[in-house]
Order: sequence, then C-alpha cells, then structure tokens
Amino acid sequence: LRPLGNLEKTIHATREGEKARARIRAQDEIGVICQTFNNLLDEHESGQKEILALVLRFRNIFEQAAVGMSIVSPNGDWLEVNDCLCQILGYPREEFLASNYSRFTEPDHLKNDMQRVKVLLAGAKQHDSWETRYIRKDGSLIWARITTSLARDGDEMPLYFVTVTEDITERKEADTRIKAINRQLEEQTKDLKRTNADLESFAWVASHDLREPLRMVSSYVGLIQKRLGDSIDEDTRTYIGYAIDGAKRMDSLILRVA
Repeated sequence: LRPLGNLEKTIHATREGEKARARIRAQDEIGVICQTFNNLLDEHESGQKEILALVLRFRNIFEQAAVGMSIVSPNGDWLEVNDCLCQILGYPREEFLASNYSRFTEPDHLKNDMQRVKVLLAGAKQHDSWETRYIRKDGSLIWARITTSLARDGDEMPLYFVTVTEDITERKEADTRIKAINRQLEEQTKDLKRTNADLESFAWVASHDLREPLRMVSSYVGLIQKRLGDSIDEDTRTYIGYAIDGAKRMDSLILRVA
C-alpha cells in the first residue's frame, strides 16, 4: 500500500499548488492509477497554460484598446476599466472602481441608459448600442457612444456587462455645426428665391413700362409717315423705316430679357 500513500501525498501537494508527480514503482494496477493521475495532471497543466494565454490575450486587448472598455456589474458598479476610459473621463482607475455608473452619467440621459439596461437584464436583447453624455472629472460634458453586451452564467443569470465607450464629442459638435450651416444655407436659399421673385416682378413691370413708350414711338412715326404720304422724300422714308424697325427690335429685346 506504500505506492497509494505516495499517491495521496502527491494529491495533497498538488492541492497546495506544488508541482508534483506520482511515482510509478511497478506496472501493476496501482502503477496504472498513478500513471493515469500523472496524465490528468499533464492535461490540467496544459489547460491552465491555454487559459492563462487567453487571459493574457484578453488583458492586452482590454488595456491597449483605442476605445474605452469596461466591465460593469448588473447594478452598475465598475468592476474593471482600461486606461483609455480613464483618459476619456479624466478619472484615475481607483475612483472608477470605487463608484457606480450613475455617478458619471448626466442626469438627463441616465433614465434612458437605465431603461436600456433593464431591457438587457430582462433578456429582451443580448446587446445594445446608444449615445449618452458623461460628466468628466473637470465638470465638462462629453458625448459618448455605448456598445454593451451582457454576460450570463450557465443558468442564464446576469454576471456582468462588457462595454465599449467611444468619445464622439468632436463628431457631435461637427454635426451641430453642419446643421447650423445647412439652416443658414436654407435661409439664404429662401432669401434668394424671394429676391428672384422680386426681380422677376420688377423685370415684368419694367418691361411693360418700357414697351409702352416704344409702341407709342412706333405708332406716332407710322402716323407721321401716313399723313405725309407721297410728299416724303426717299431719305426721310428711309429714316422713318429705321425708327420703326429699331423700335420693333428693342421691343423684341425687352421681351427676351424679361
């Protein structure tokens, strides 16, 4: 039974975190048990290395991300935050981890945020994304886009939210400026339309007022020509023709411009 006693010691050492292996004294049933135990230890160690590699990979992604990342409990307590989120809101990590989500959210947007969180907790959605406003440590306000997903355990109980936070303040300010410019352009367009309408009205009135004297000139010149009849010499008849033709051409020109 001594090999079994050695196996028991190996098990206790393994539980204490020591790296131990069961000694195999003979290729009998006890030896097979010890070998199987060693194989299980090797598989466990290999699995632990894979888990550690995944944890390190996640930690590197989490810490080096160019956007704010956080892990938040179902009741809104910060469990973990990365450096980018600390920079976005201007708080050190210790203040984050000692506070709740609601502390950093502008009151006017907190109600909407909490409503979306309730929908996720109820299981109506697995993830969600929306815009909100945060209060920085210096008191200034920023716009942020939140993308969050709720992790659950095997019994579908909520564990924590994994959240990505993007600072979209500059984009929102640019959108506001563009909207203001568009409104200004719309007002200018309306003014131009009114001005064009006024010009068209003026052009019509002006053309009417200008055509009337031309018709009078043409009419009176025609009357003079008719009254003088055959007594008009050739040069005078030519000049009268020039006058009538010029009045007609000017009338046509006014019509085209109007």
